[in-house]
Formats: sequence, structure tokens, C-alpha cells
Amino acid sequence: MEFRTNIDSRKLNKRFKSAGYLALALFLIFSCKDTEPIDFTTEDNTNLQTEEKMEAYLEEVSDMTAAVVIADPDIQNGIRAVGPSRLMRIISGNHGRCASVSLEFASDNVPEGPGVVANLHGYITLDYGSGCASIAGTVRKGRIIIEFKGRRFVSGSSFKITFESYGVDGITLVGFREEMDVQTNCCKSIYQTETVVTFTFPDGTIATRTGNLRRSWWAGPRGIDMLTVGSGATGKTRDGKDYTVTTTKGFTYSRGCVFPDDILFMPLEGTKELVIESRKITVDYGELSVASSTGSLLLTGCNNEVTVAIDGKSKAVDIVR
Repeated sequence: MEFRTNIDSRKLNKRFKSAGYLALALFLIFSCKDTEPIDFTTEDNTNLQTEEKMEAYLEEVSDMTAAVVIADPDIQNGIRAVGPSRLMRIISGNHGRCASVSLEFASDNVPEGPGVVANLHGYITLDYGSGCASIAGTVRKGRIIIEFKGRRFVSGSSFKITFESYGVDGITLVGFREEMDVQTNCCKSIYQTETVVTFTFPDGTIATRTGNLRRSWWAGPRGIDMLTVGSGATGKTRDGKDYTVTTTKGFTYSRGCVFPDDILFMPLEGTKELVIESRKITVDYGELSVASSTGSLLLTGCNNEVTVAIDGKSKAVDIVR
């Protein structure tokens, strides 16, 4: 009886050793896997850089449009006033300094007035000509035409942005973006945005973008204008592959991060998923941070860096202006 117990003990020890070897092997396999670098290919980087530029250029123009539509009393009243327009000054401070600006009212425009039901309708044209450079050296060319209907910050008002051979640093945009105010209260406006734009790059490759966004403007801490954007878009990459992009955490932008025009108009926080055919790249813009300096609030984290993740591996990537 005792002899059989000794045999069983030896068998049990062998089993323990085998299980230990198996556990060690599995540990080494997964440890090596954890230290493997992210599989972020050159193609992935091209697709990411393209995606960020397309989104940034569209958001930049939307922000510029929002600024000019509210800037001039002529636009808000629907009638040409005596004296210089504020439009040129606003454009000078927003991505240009060399665009010519014109304002025309449509034939059905009805100005504000006592006992009058106003119908504000007109066009603002930003013309960069054959090309002009901002202070930071960003070169814009062509025209942006903004059609506005109604008074900004009033539900039901809208503006449509049309690109006519408009380009930024050699990338040309053709198409439109239309925004409608679907809800406004004292401190916040919500816009439904439709986008259909084709981007042609300096090497002749073409990418497309069609999307619907929900954009919320609100007054941030101590008057810092903020913008939250959510939803997604679809289109074709520069090599003809289908892609989708979906917001998984709403993007937050601030106009205070884009001057003097030396970085892209990118979110301060938010996440999204970029799926090209079956390959998924998660993009993380970080967390919004507002720091105090000499009694005023300053935004921090204004840069062109994102964190990308593929299959659980991540790395920081700089988006080239």
C-alpha cells in the first residue's frame, strides 16, 4: 500500500512539473507578444495623415464661417450700413490676412425692421486668388462662398459653404458643407452638418468624404469658445479603398488653439475609429486641459500629436501640417 502511494507521488510531481513548464512557456509567449511594437505601417500613416488633414481643413472652414457670419452687423441686419465692413478685419485674424472679402444680398433678402418679417439671405465670398500665405506660411488659394439664410444663433438659420478650387498647401477641395441650426438657447447652439467634398492631393491622388455631423458650440471657461463634434463619415482613401470614421468620444475644439495658424485645427480631446476595409485604427486626441496663468485661463495640449492604437498596441504620431 505504501509502495503504490510512492508511485502516485512521483506521477503527481511529474504532472506538476509539466504544468509548470507549460505555464512558463505561455508566460514567455505572451510576454514577448506584449513587447512587440505596434504594427503601424507606412500605409496606415498615409491614411491617418490624410484623414486628419481632411477633417482639419473642413473644421477650419466651418469655424471661419461661423466667425464671419456673426461678425458683421450688415449680415445680422440684412442691410448694407455706412462705413467699413468688419468682415475684412475678422478674416485678417482668421487664416488668411490676404483674402479679398465681398458681401452680396440675394434678391429675396428682406432686412430687419419694425413690423417686418425679416428674411436674411446673402453670400459672403472669400477669395484667396492664385495663392497667398498666412503669417505661419500656410498657403491658401481659390474661393470659399458662404451662403447664409437667417440670423445666426436662431433656430432654423443655415449656411452653406461651397469650395471653388479652394486649396490649402497644395490640397484642393471641391464640394460643399451645409450647416443648419437645429437648437439654440442662451449659451449653446447645435448644428446638423452635411458634407460632400473631394480632396485632390499634390501627387494627383484623390480622397472623398461624405458625412453627417452634429456640432455644438458653447461658451467655455472665461469666454473661451468651445466646439463639440460627434458622428462620422465615409469615403474613399487615396488608393481607392472604402473607409468609415466614427466618433467614439465627442471631439472638443477651441479657436484659441489655431492661432497663429501654425498647427492644424484638431480636437483637444476625443476619440474615433478609422476603419479602412477591415483594418481598424483607434485615434485618441487626449484630454482637455485648461491651465491658469497670470490670472487668465490658457488651453494646454494645443498640438498636432495623436495616439493611435491597433490590436491593443499604441504609439504617438505627429500629424504633419
